[in-house]
Amino acid sequence: MKPLEGVTVVELSSYFAVPGAGRMLASQGARVIKVEPPRGDIQRYFAMAFNVPCKPDENPLFDTINGGKEFVSLDLKDPAELEKLHKLISQADVFLTNNRTKALQKMGLDYDSLKEKYPRLIMATLSGYGEKGALKDAPGFDLVAMFQETGFARDLMVVTDHTTYPANSAYGFGDIAAGSILAGAIGTALYRREKTGKGDHVTSSLYGTGVWLTSVLTQLSQFGYPYPLDRGFSAPTGIPYQTRDGEWIGITINEPERYWEPLCKALGSEKLLSNPDYGNRNKWVTSYDLCSETISLLEEAFMQHDCDEILEKLRAADIVCTKLVHFKANVTNPQALENSFVAPITYPNGDTTALGQPPVRFTDMDDPKAEQGKAVGADNDKVFADFGIA
Repeated sequence: MKPLEGVTVVELSSYFAVPGAGRMLASQGARVIKVEPPRGDIQRYFAMAFNVPCKPDENPLFDTINGGKEFVSLDLKDPAELEKLHKLISQADVFLTNNRTKALQKMGLDYDSLKEKYPRLIMATLSGYGEKGALKDAPGFDLVAMFQETGFARDLMVVTDHTTYPANSAYGFGDIAAGSILAGAIGTALYRREKTGKGDHVTSSLYGTGVWLTSVLTQLSQFGYPYPLDRGFSAPTGIPYQTRDGEWIGITINEPERYWEPLCKALGSEKLLSNPDYGNRNKWVTSYDLCSETISLLEEAFMQHDCDEILEKLRAADIVCTKLVHFKANVTNPQALENSFVAPITYPNGDTTALGQPPVRFTDMDDPKAEQGKAVGADNDKVFADFGIA
């Protein structure tokens, strides 16, 4: 039995973040009913801009965060159709939405209106910037509210001698993170309801998620750590290095006093071992010249090796390391496939791809499988019959 079996979620949402929360809940057994306008969620057509298929029989970007749901279509401008949504919500455990407050109030779907009618209902909303402040009613996408508003884009630049641009935003990164956090909070609200018998209004935001994700970096910057980082003033044991065959290796050593010598021996570099200051973290922080010199020596040492060869030596020395890969490598990585972090799917037209899967696992639950979304309104008849809605 999946942990959320018996829980009904009505999802009124678009784009990625809240649908991602719905996908998480569906993967854990909830019955998630996605309500769309007659034209469908705009995300059904979003992939077109990236040359990714978005056809009725093949829409992998949409399916990634909408698989496992039921699909209902309602024209909420029609009072009779809006009433059907109210009837669905009246029998649901969770109402999940990213519609803005004014739009919800207009339809009588804001929490103050719903809690009086359905006191056990968990309402979960995700906004751009939070429930208070000057931007509380502002629209938000993760590229701006999460990635650019919180420092990711400006402070994760790598400063070089040439022109430097802000870091490219990562599509969907903030959405998936925000949706996953919201899904966890919904589970907490359901648990609390079991104790109190009362519903709740669970809120989160893209901006708040971004501030939380950058909280460590924010602390470092408050005490003078110089973001954006010049490569020459980065921690030498926490940045990527290029190898002889043109690949890149990332390493992370948080205890250089323990791992510096094994690193240098794996690299075969007597020069790096010749000066104890090269492996002294406290001196890196206070001396740009030493830090930069250490990085230059490491760059030289890594360039004496091919990627796979030095990876094997580093791992034998118990050093945390990896080859830097492209996103597309995730769908063929044996580690991802073995753990069902990605799962293959074959579409009716014969095309095969792999979809990312929610990473949470439970002891007595099978790994999630890639599931295809359905057409707009595909489940209208079944859902309305199940809920006794004419």
